[in-house]
Amino acid sequence: MMSNKWFETGWFRWMLVVAATISMALVSVYEYSWTLYTVPTLGQKL
Repeated sequence: MMSNKWFETGWFRWMLVVAATISMALVSVYEYSWTLYTVPTLGQKL
């Protein structure tokens, strides 16, 4: 039973780490693409 409890805890922490990494990656890609599309548009307007 103890090993099962450790497995569940480790899996939960691993999922949190993976979720945080994916979230950071998505935010970075979103900000990069937003800058990529916004800067040229602002340059054309100016």
